[in-house]
Amino acid sequence: MPYSYENFYPGLAIQPSIQQSPYSDIFTGYRVPAGKIGTTLNPTTANQLAELTRRLNTGLKVIEAGALRPDVFEAIPKQHFEEMGRLAKLAGAEVTLHSPIVPPYGTGEALTEEFRKIAEEHLWDVVQKAKLAKSPTVTIHITATPELGPVTRKVNGKEVVEAIPVVDTATGKIAGYVRAEEITTPEAIVKGKRKISPEERLAMLNESQLRNTVLAFDRNVNEIGGELFDISLRKREIESALSSPGLSENQKKELMHLKSVLDTRAKHLSEQLNHMVKAFEETFSTIYDVSSPDVKAKLARLAKNFENLKPKIIQGDVGAFTHVLSQLNEIASMPDVGRKIKFLSPAEDRAAELSAKTIANLAAKAYKKFGENAPALCLENVFPEWGLSRAKKLREVIQKARQQFIEQNKAKLGEQKAREIAEKLIGVTWDIGHINMLKKYGYSDEDIAAETKEIAKFVKHVHVTDNFGFYDSHLPAGMGNVPIKKALKEIEKQTQEKLRFIHEAGGFINFFRGSDVPYALEALGSPLYTYMQAPFWNQFVHTTPGYFASFEYVFPETHTYGFGFSALPAELGGQARGGQGFSQAPME
Repeated sequence: MPYSYENFYPGLAIQPSIQQSPYSDIFTGYRVPAGKIGTTLNPTTANQLAELTRRLNTGLKVIEAGALRPDVFEAIPKQHFEEMGRLAKLAGAEVTLHSPIVPPYGTGEALTEEFRKIAEEHLWDVVQKAKLAKSPTVTIHITATPELGPVTRKVNGKEVVEAIPVVDTATGKIAGYVRAEEITTPEAIVKGKRKISPEERLAMLNESQLRNTVLAFDRNVNEIGGELFDISLRKREIESALSSPGLSENQKKELMHLKSVLDTRAKHLSEQLNHMVKAFEETFSTIYDVSSPDVKAKLARLAKNFENLKPKIIQGDVGAFTHVLSQLNEIASMPDVGRKIKFLSPAEDRAAELSAKTIANLAAKAYKKFGENAPALCLENVFPEWGLSRAKKLREVIQKARQQFIEQNKAKLGEQKAREIAEKLIGVTWDIGHINMLKKYGYSDEDIAAETKEIAKFVKHVHVTDNFGFYDSHLPAGMGNVPIKKALKEIEKQTQEKLRFIHEAGGFINFFRGSDVPYALEALGSPLYTYMQAPFWNQFVHTTPGYFASFEYVFPETHTYGFGFSALPAELGGQARGGQGFSQAPME
């Protein structure tokens, strides 16, 4: 039989147990309007245009296009980007663009300027395509290399760094992990064994490399000097013997031959010394490049002294060379020198420097070509253990990129204007699901919230997805344990941006072949209508006996209580008060 509105809508006075449900809970806190919630297109296909058409037909107002694989992204015709922009405008929607996975520090085998430039050119092509599609933002994966981030864990409420991936600073090549370890030196044994951190271990390795370098030069130079000294003594003995009376011709020939051999050996040693000079110059260059400013000042004085003594050294003055090496040895004996001269350095730091440079350059090019209409570049945090994706480090990259943009453009624009543009064009896409994956290392909801709080004011774009902290499973909001609403509330509290929330639930769609949007609307408490008031999507589960009920429950044939909306409960936009149902009687 047809249901009346008494059965159709029970009112807000429902049991507290229902209120605790992850779905359709009646809450009065933070809500997201449906018009802010968008979704991604299928990132595995180049036919983004067809995907966009299908999504626009559902009424969505924010859609993120893009293919993650660079080769698939390259297969999208430029005309498709233009058509996506036109279709979105006709539908009153907007298309944001997700770059293929081209990290701004470069995609080559080493963290070098050469590979960074290639990444910059690739990403510049993406920015121009975003402009064709009239995209207000371009999301760029900040990393694609698992070996960049430090291995951290939360132990008894404290963050412990277990290992740090490092690069050879001179070549940019990944040199493996430096891990915490126990040391058992005599001093440590007396004090009791202690575990040194990866940072301390890294400093020790750098100090040892510097000391070993100095010792190697000392040893080789002293060996050459010692042998040259011996040769000079023996030559004096030969010359003295040759001046002695009574020598036969054969004896003189033997002495002259021996002197010739010694001269040849001395010549070879002098050549070795010259090679040592060249090796020292190359080593000095490496040390200087990886040194802190205060060490560079000391090295500058050493370099001046070396240039003055170099002619003597080339002539075989080993003492002059030894004097220069003694100066280098003094530098190697400086306190904390292993943190000031970095033959090995954290890979994440190197990637951060390169990324900031790329983003600053891209923003400068975009502003020069497109002016105020240039799309914003938003760096997305990926898996936290991959590096550059924790709030502190990502914030550092953004601040460096903005400052570099300011330095490049302040002469032309003025510092204040350059700063405003930098803040407009360079920001963050914060993926709430990615940062939640810290939980597999012992981090809590409070830690996740702290990460979001630290980065919130830099956020221009948000990826909303759910998981349980172990895999990037891309569940709809509310189906995992990501503290989504707390994160979104914190971001909106701190930023002045017009935020776009892209709901990423590709994993759910792939496995269950259903739309993710209704789940997002429910979990985020979106209102059904434009204004931020009832009815809300999360309440609709209480309006019918089940998801598969027929329309007779929604459009009953009896008890309509007059015409119009005035008789509806207040929470549904009417004038009836008291949190009661349609009968105006309290709920049973």
